[in-house]
Amino acid sequence: MLDDHDAMTAKLSQENRELYAAHLAGSRKLLRRMQKIAAPPKRVTKAVHHALTSLRPKRRYILDTASRVQKLAVAVTPTPVTDKLLAAVTT
Repeated sequence: MLDDHDAMTAKLSQENRELYAAHLAGSRKLLRRMQKIAAPPKRVTKAVHHALTSLRPKRRYILDTASRVQKLAVAVTPTPVTDKLLAAVTT
């Protein structure tokens, strides 16, 4: 995933890399964190299989503790606060 991010960044013009440098660095940092806490591939595969084959697939598949905590935090946090937190994490 980080390789894809780096390849995409390399395709940008020098001007755009400079203009978006803080956001690109923040998104790369966030991707690194996400890779560390991501659900195991087998669990993801099982959820995708269920979503594709079930007569009644779930609307959401929460596969790890971090996602459960995030879902709860977003549910009880006002949208402007959530937006500021996400902006802070990606810059």
